[in-house]
Amino acid sequence: MLVSTSCERDSVIDVEQGVVTPVMTAYFYEDSSVVVNAYSSVSFYSSTNYQALTNAIVTIDKNNKFTQMVAADSGAIRMTFNGLRINTGDTITVNVSCDEGNLSATTVMLPAVDFTVTNTLNDSVVDCVVRIMDSNIATDYFQLKLFADDELVDCYYYDDIFESVFATSEQLLGLFTDNDFNSRVRYVRFAFNLKDALRADGTNATLRLRLYHHTYDYYQYLLSIQGAFASTVLPVLGQTNCYTNVTGGYGIVSGLSFSEKILEIEN
Repeated sequence: MLVSTSCERDSVIDVEQGVVTPVMTAYFYEDSSVVVNAYSSVSFYSSTNYQALTNAIVTIDKNNKFTQMVAADSGAIRMTFNGLRINTGDTITVNVSCDEGNLSATTVMLPAVDFTVTNTLNDSVVDCVVRIMDSNIATDYFQLKLFADDELVDCYYYDDIFESVFATSEQLLGLFTDNDFNSRVRYVRFAFNLKDALRADGTNATLRLRLYHHTYDYYQYLLSIQGAFASTVLPVLGQTNCYTNVTGGYGIVSGLSFSEKILEIEN
């Protein structure tokens, strides 16, 4: 960088283009097709957008055994494994080999965790209590999401001890762990405005409450997104790095399991 010492000379600032980084993302649901995204990413300050990796080949190992391989079409960043099905307890390793490098990540398909939910309606506010019975002493990672048809509904989550509002789902993302109630019953309380769950024509939507059972990696990834969101609102917090479990590059690979209940509003 050359700094002008007079008002008659132009200043020249040379900002280098960001280094290209290979990225891989993949999320697995039980009994669904497996989709792997692989592409190159660059610095925020680069003028180049992410693009397909060169000569990318994706292989998947299921329970430590080679299962399937797909070579990416020219310019493709999305590869689908239609013949591969994932079941609870399966360990999945995804490998990407390309000219930009070699990527690898391993995840597991966790079992869905059952729950019950009760609710009360006060004017247009629905107050819900979710009951979860934990059956082990290991720490599990959870996320609650409420959908009106296919649209996510913003909720207010409560502390189950002090019964005070501490965050909306946009801030908290509905995340919590069972590290404070291992092998015991946990109650999670949240509320939402029923008006936010109406269809565009004013009719009642189908309310579906999902309890996701996340891997440690995906939970940490979501937490890092939450931190990044806070940094954009309060830039003074500084840079936030997103969590990754991919070696040789960047990204997140995780199994996703959930249980679901239809929410019937009680008057």
